[in-house]
Amino acid sequence: MIAITNESGLSLVLDPQQQLMLEQATGWLVDDQLPGAKSYPIAFPVEPNERFLSSGYRLDQARPRMELIVHVRLMGVMFRRCRLNYRIVSGKGSGYLKYDGGEVFSQLRKLSLQEALTDAVSLGTSPLEGLASRMKTIASLPPGQFPCTFFPIRNELFFEESLSAATLPGFVRQPYINAWKGSNFLVDSATVKGYPVSPQFYLWWVLEQLFARAGYRIDGDWIGQPEVQRLVILNQTAMQTRRVGIVDLTPLTVQPGQHLPAMSVGDFLKAIRQGLGLIFSFDGNRQVVTIRQFTDVVRSPAVDLSPYMVDRYGVDAPASKGVRIIDQVDANDELFRDKDGNQLPPSSIVLGGTAEGERDEVQLGIAATQLTYEPAPDGGHWIVPTLRQPGNMLDPYYKPSDRYPNEPGLGQTGLQLKNAIALRLVSYRGLVPGSNSLTYPLGTTDVRSGAQVVIGTSATRLRGRYGRYRQLLRHLFYFRDQTRLVTVPMNFPVGVLTGVKLHEPIALKLTSQARRSFLIDKLQAESPGPDGIMPCTLTCLTIPDGLDLEPLVDEEPVWVELIKGPARPVNVAVSGRVVSRILVTLTIKVWTTSTRTVPAVVTNLPVTLRLKSYQVYGGSQTGQTQYHEYPITYLVNGSSTVVEADFIQTESDTSSLANNLLTQSMQIDPGDDYLILV
Repeated sequence: MIAITNESGLSLVLDPQQQLMLEQATGWLVDDQLPGAKSYPIAFPVEPNERFLSSGYRLDQARPRMELIVHVRLMGVMFRRCRLNYRIVSGKGSGYLKYDGGEVFSQLRKLSLQEALTDAVSLGTSPLEGLASRMKTIASLPPGQFPCTFFPIRNELFFEESLSAATLPGFVRQPYINAWKGSNFLVDSATVKGYPVSPQFYLWWVLEQLFARAGYRIDGDWIGQPEVQRLVILNQTAMQTRRVGIVDLTPLTVQPGQHLPAMSVGDFLKAIRQGLGLIFSFDGNRQVVTIRQFTDVVRSPAVDLSPYMVDRYGVDAPASKGVRIIDQVDANDELFRDKDGNQLPPSSIVLGGTAEGERDEVQLGIAATQLTYEPAPDGGHWIVPTLRQPGNMLDPYYKPSDRYPNEPGLGQTGLQLKNAIALRLVSYRGLVPGSNSLTYPLGTTDVRSGAQVVIGTSATRLRGRYGRYRQLLRHLFYFRDQTRLVTVPMNFPVGVLTGVKLHEPIALKLTSQARRSFLIDKLQAESPGPDGIMPCTLTCLTIPDGLDLEPLVDEEPVWVELIKGPARPVNVAVSGRVVSRILVTLTIKVWTTSTRTVPAVVTNLPVTLRLKSYQVYGGSQTGQTQYHEYPITYLVNGSSTVVEADFIQTESDTSSLANNLLTQSMQIDPGDDYLILV
């Protein structure tokens, strides 16, 4: 018996022979979909259902409504709260039910983040606590207590290079968003401009708001894990700032959607699900979404469903092709391009397989962010995220800047941002010490403080001992490559089927085999018969015996320093002209401790250097400049390795035809297996 009622308690009259076919999926093996739950088409007469449908389909309705909330009961047992979508075909109703994830994703997937998150968030500024002070207060809060936070980000291209005090009175050029000096943030004043303020929203808060829009709340322990609470979505759009004074008592507010990537909610959730190895499991009756990580799911106790097996099973072979996991890069970030403007090859990791052409390629949806270890404004060194790409400025005072948005066009609402930023995640570590013990707010893809002390357990970067591959994705993609698809006919009582949770492992004792655990891939169910039994087809995935991959052995981190040899002036003939160069030898030395007393011996230790190249042109191009900055990774062996024998520190061409000057430098970037000596 099938009973479908609307929120007014009216029942849908179905065709007498109408059966109900239901399908739920988890999507463990796919990244480009948001699996949900739905029914196959159902048919019903229109005339006896006029009141049930509230005449929402009629042409004379000012606001046609051909979707409504219903409750489905099977043999008197509440199955699910669903959404009935229907149309009229040849005078009859034809529709289908969406429930759980199907209901949620149908409401969200096509919305942009900007459309979904429009409610303003108050920063709580007041005449007694101005913007800079309030930013510090927010940055000092433990994660989980405020929707966003603030920390310095290096981005020398946030403003266009042509912007100056001549076009924007009071403008000063400095390299940071959310600039910090001493013990507080720096913001615009009445006379000085050029200090963009950019709120960085926490991932947990964004997820809570998105699912709340569909009427759901988040359940499960994943969202409350300390490292998850620290995850922040990197933002390069600066907010409107107005000085709070006697005549302006209202606090500053921000619209979250303006400070998130320009992407659909569907693409955002797919990228987060893939990049963090998650499953979204929905319960429409309780209106909750349980979020769990793959590694936690496979460690959970399995629910034994063996008593409901009714027939022989089918099994497929594993893929066993191997996989290449490719990191994402933001195409607008110049730090991922070489001196010729070509995009640097993205980082990738190979797992399993033997033939390169046969491996599956997985492009991650979360983009990489570089870090730099550089002199801090107050002395010493600090670690900060670094970008080199155009930002957006919402403050009307900056209308002379090219970074101010376009006015809305026909059919558009709100300011139209000019510059996009890819989805990037960093961890906010709070106020931490730099190398000189002065504290500052740190957003990072690593687990170390500015003093290079480990203060976390999970990093947002892909590689490294704390990276997402080692912590989360290694086991998931091994599972995908080695799992076997098993199809098992089942007979479920209605009450049992209703209680099956897609985010929990199940146990089955297949014919002549020991009981073992599986993950659900898909569950298809038919209408119950008079005995209350629902014939089902359960498609599940084996958990490979080798899923507990051998732990990778890590050596203790070593200390590295970059040694610059004596300057060697040379003259070189180039295209018939004499060019003067200053060459130096760059050597990386490796030590066991920061005291530089005992050399360390390493084998193929990857050390990343950051090349900065500044070209000033003369001659017919007088006044033009060109700047390049990008990382280069070298393999260091032994206790000392020459990485550049003839590094060009300066190059000058003083001929009348050119009169060019090139200046270059190298510095060590933060890395996975070493600490930096300066």
